[in-house]
Amino acid sequence: MKGRPGLQAARPARARGLPCGAMRRRSRRVLIAGGSLFALLALGLATGEALGWPWLQQPAQRALQRAAGAPVRLDGSFHLRLLPQPRLRAQQVTVGAAHALPVPHLLAAEGVLVEAAWGDLWRWRRGAPLALRTLAADTLDANLLRQIDGRASWQLGRRDAHGAQPPREPPRIATWVVRRGVLRWRDALREADLELRLNALAEPAGGYEGTLHGRYRELPLQLALRSGGLLPLVDARAAAPVALRVEGTAGAGKLLFDGRAGALLDARRLDGRIDVAGPSLARVGAPLGLTLPQTPPFRLQGRLAHGGGDAWTLNGAQVHLGGTAFAGDFRYDRATAPPTLSGRAAGPRLALADLGVAVGVRGQEPGARVLPQRRFDLPALRVMQADVTLAFEQLLLGAERLGPIADARAHLLLKDGVLRIEDLQAVVAQGRLRGRSQLDANSATGRWQAQLAMDDVDIARWIHLPATRGRAPAGAASAPAQQPLTGRFDASFDVRGEGVSTAAILGSLDGQAKARLSHGTLSHLITEGVGLDLAQALGVALRGDQPLALRCAMLDLAFENGRATIRRGIVDNSDSTIAVGGRVDLRNEKLELALRARPKDFSPLSLRSPITVTGSFEKPQLGIDASRLSRRVLGSVALAAVVAPVAALIPLIDLGDEPKVDPCASPPAK
Repeated sequence: MKGRPGLQAARPARARGLPCGAMRRRSRRVLIAGGSLFALLALGLATGEALGWPWLQQPAQRALQRAAGAPVRLDGSFHLRLLPQPRLRAQQVTVGAAHALPVPHLLAAEGVLVEAAWGDLWRWRRGAPLALRTLAADTLDANLLRQIDGRASWQLGRRDAHGAQPPREPPRIATWVVRRGVLRWRDALREADLELRLNALAEPAGGYEGTLHGRYRELPLQLALRSGGLLPLVDARAAAPVALRVEGTAGAGKLLFDGRAGALLDARRLDGRIDVAGPSLARVGAPLGLTLPQTPPFRLQGRLAHGGGDAWTLNGAQVHLGGTAFAGDFRYDRATAPPTLSGRAAGPRLALADLGVAVGVRGQEPGARVLPQRRFDLPALRVMQADVTLAFEQLLLGAERLGPIADARAHLLLKDGVLRIEDLQAVVAQGRLRGRSQLDANSATGRWQAQLAMDDVDIARWIHLPATRGRAPAGAASAPAQQPLTGRFDASFDVRGEGVSTAAILGSLDGQAKARLSHGTLSHLITEGVGLDLAQALGVALRGDQPLALRCAMLDLAFENGRATIRRGIVDNSDSTIAVGGRVDLRNEKLELALRARPKDFSPLSLRSPITVTGSFEKPQLGIDASRLSRRVLGSVALAAVVAPVAALIPLIDLGDEPKVDPCASPPAK
């Protein structure tokens, strides 16, 4: 028996009293029941697939609502396919906002198609991000709202018992197609209130066209756009940016962008040509947090790029504003606190008049003060940093009689609220200009200081004074024009002031300034005019002006609380010594100057009274010292009445006065 296993296997069946035939019949019934059940399941599956599982509409709605943690409605026709991969068509889908935020809904779509893969759904159930193969809709209406506390309408997902929401990435969508859509974006953290309207373009061109209007930060936007796709513009995980053209108005400026873009609502990837024009750089930059100067109308062109990080770059920039033109490459980095603007600017010319409003050019209204009164925007100097090198072939000062400054170079630094111009170097009429300046905006009133020096400047080439007529050469029809003042000019300035405008700073100025003219000449006619030498001035006018060589010309100024006092002012040549004295009140814009000439030669007719310059900067008044002039005139009249008419000339005779001390010698040290 041990060697017959078949009999051993059959013995338990007999022991239970089940004959072999009964066992076979029972097995058949099980197979038939199983086959029937499978057939019924297959029939049910086939029927469900054929009908689109309409009885699953409400269960699907409840499942989606549980997964979203927000109200979800599936309205109208419903068609679901489960094989070979899940595919859902719904006439209308509405998803409520997370946190019950005050918007009608997060999404409301019609003609919806959703396609996925079973494997992706299984991984999603186990905590992976939801991945969809296709999301399409005939129409889409979306409301993206984020409040100041960070709660956002798009923060969908289940919450735990404490109401916390585990972090979960947004769905990954391979293909996203919307024929017509409206997206409203209100974001308190980004200071955005925008509405985007899109329409799909017909094939074969494809893509979208639409409008974007509203406000981003303080910048009003009214833009028309055309895009090669939709998904890359809103999803940072899209494979590559798409073509994008944007044109319209941004704040006070006109904007054109033509290039490629992606993830505009988040990382913002951009690379393309930009063309911006507006009434002022400051008005365009302020809403974006950029501290730019007030300027005349401008146009800026270049290549704008942003790789999704914190830095923006503008390469190959071409800027034209007023009489200024320059090119450059710039980088704006928000990774630093505060953000930093760096780069270089170089061009053929920079006109200070184009930056005039930034430094406070005087108004043109009647009665306006001469010194600029416009207040500086000191807080703006604390919201960003800058490191920019400057190089211009010409620096136009904007004064009619001042020539341009050539080959101007400087390094502009803005850090911790302190604006510095370092390493200033330039060529001025064959001479050199060098120096530095600083404006500290960390107090209620800005503190300014500057150190400047000018060396070996050809004064006649730089300052264009009205020319005088020299002696006519023999046989010439007219006398040649000549410069009334020539020489090599040197000067130094070491000054500081405090205030919220150019006028306030100059009105509080402290420091000193020195200037000297060497190897030069001064018009003979001007020399006699300052000395009121009527006889010699008449003679010079008749025979033609002849420059007189200068022995020296110097000016030494001391500034104290906005008042410039002339410590020493001398102009000396072979004919006269002219002493310049007085002061200039920068705070009240008043002049109190006097020019006293001491002729060195004889003159039969000289009034020899100081010339005064008084009044305001707006209306200076040129005069003659009345006390000295009246004594000479009264003496002349008295002699004419008492002695003889010819005796009236005696008080007007000037025998000349050679100075006992060399006026050009340095004064003894105190």
